[in-house]
Amino acid sequence: MDFKEKLITEIKKYPDLFNEIRVEIIASKWQSELEDGVEYIVDTEADQTLEKVEEEQLVDSIINNLKYYIEYERELGESEL
Repeated sequence: MDFKEKLITEIKKYPDLFNEIRVEIIASKWQSELEDGVEYIVDTEADQTLEKVEEEQLVDSIINNLKYYIEYERELGESEL
């Protein structure tokens, strides 16, 4: 199993994470699809969005999600002070 396949296998174990990364990919690649919204996928094996993109875009989407999460945590932490 190559890197991309293993990464996708791990991501698909967590539907919330899968959907966040999927939306990031759709937002950057297929902007027009966002006009109608993006439905939440429960059965991650039924969707092939992650498999369709290049490895670099998949990694970039993961990094963008991590950046968002880190910023969110910072803001949340500052508001609790």
